[in-house]
Amino acid sequence: MSAGDYISYVRHVRWPPVWNDNVSRLMATVQHLEQVQRWPADVVVENQMLQMRGLVEHTAATCPYYQRTLAEAGYTTGDPIDAESWRQLPILTRDDLQSQYEQIKSTAPPVEHGEVTETKTSGSTGQPITVQSTTVTRHFWAAMTIFEHYWHQRDYRGKLCAIRPLTGPIQSEPKATQNWGPPLARVLRTGPGGLLDCRLDPQVLLDWLVKENPQYVLTLPSTMGAIAQCAIDRGIELPNLLNISSYAEQLKPEVRELCRQAFNVVVTDMYSAQEIGYIALQCSKHEHYHVTSPVVYVEVLDEQGGSCAPGEIGRVVVTSLHNFASPLIRYELLDYAEVGEACSCGRAGMPVIKRIVGRQRNLITLPDGTRYWPVLYASAWSAIAPIRQLQLIQKRPDHFHVNMVMDRDLTDAERDQLVAAMNDSLGYPFTFDFERRTEMIRGENGKFESITTEVTGRS
Repeated sequence: MSAGDYISYVRHVRWPPVWNDNVSRLMATVQHLEQVQRWPADVVVENQMLQMRGLVEHTAATCPYYQRTLAEAGYTTGDPIDAESWRQLPILTRDDLQSQYEQIKSTAPPVEHGEVTETKTSGSTGQPITVQSTTVTRHFWAAMTIFEHYWHQRDYRGKLCAIRPLTGPIQSEPKATQNWGPPLARVLRTGPGGLLDCRLDPQVLLDWLVKENPQYVLTLPSTMGAIAQCAIDRGIELPNLLNISSYAEQLKPEVRELCRQAFNVVVTDMYSAQEIGYIALQCSKHEHYHVTSPVVYVEVLDEQGGSCAPGEIGRVVVTSLHNFASPLIRYELLDYAEVGEACSCGRAGMPVIKRIVGRQRNLITLPDGTRYWPVLYASAWSAIAPIRQLQLIQKRPDHFHVNMVMDRDLTDAERDQLVAAMNDSLGYPFTFDFERRTEMIRGENGKFESITTEVTGRS
């Protein structure tokens, strides 16, 4: 598919009169994604700008919120869109999306984009939101899912075990499936699959994986880290395991290392948001990420709103290129990322994010107002006491509440050693109070963050 064909393929006025998300169209999109990744970067950006111009014109005409904010920014329908003029458009915050949802959604989503449905996020930030999606946006999500499997050259004949958060009360019984599930099973005959609730005890999850002995595992990073630590402690291996896929949380270096130690496999990560879809995929040859340029436009911005250069860390702002029902233009995710250099793998059309640094709520604040992302490796505490899982919540600039999963209380000596080890890792003499738990409580979305803050720092 040429660059000119790409414009016809993605612009909203060119969709077929009746959208049919069939298998042949899905595979054509996967083939298109494979081609776009090799395009020159300037060609990809040029075509993104064409898409974004159509998106902005649509929102200015059909979304009351954008009619107001775009006019305030000086935008007039028909204005050209380039990288410079794009940065003059207002940023959409999660507060805006939560409070202005009815004004943000389109009053006239294109009929050609198919059925419109609503999706409610789990609210892991404490701010649950609602967005609309269309057949077109769901189609691109499915195509990108298939493309990610293809990218990492997985053997579809193997067994895939997924450990996910399931809805409702914790479900202790695993579910066996005949295949890997949609969307991959729509287009390929795959091996069997299995599903288990990630909110179960890591020991239970490990026992299930031993029984299933899969080639592939899909789960949250915090879940896989806990499973890997259990496997190391018990001397258990998964001899058939080829790859672990992670999603939904920040994948920390220590989790990658734990998985290497426990199972001698690499972890491949996906960066996504429920309201956006795929944002970046881990490179097939390196541990950094490639922006999914065919479906999103990503900006990493410094505190003045300028674009970060390679090696600089900034806030992640994304635009969904295909959502004309709930347009998310310059939407700030509250994530921070480091921009990377061009990759040697040849995917020039997909810019590099070196690493996802963390979320705004993971920035701890010192008494003098200094803010930074803390690092607390499991090795700093796991050798001191039989702690299976640890979580730090900053309550004050100089104090943390610590939740611990362990079968007994800390001794006084262990407590002193733990405080010293944590302060050595965190780089400040914090005070701590400790609470022992039999299990760590996760949210309904199954996510777990080892360090969070309730302290409001400088904005």
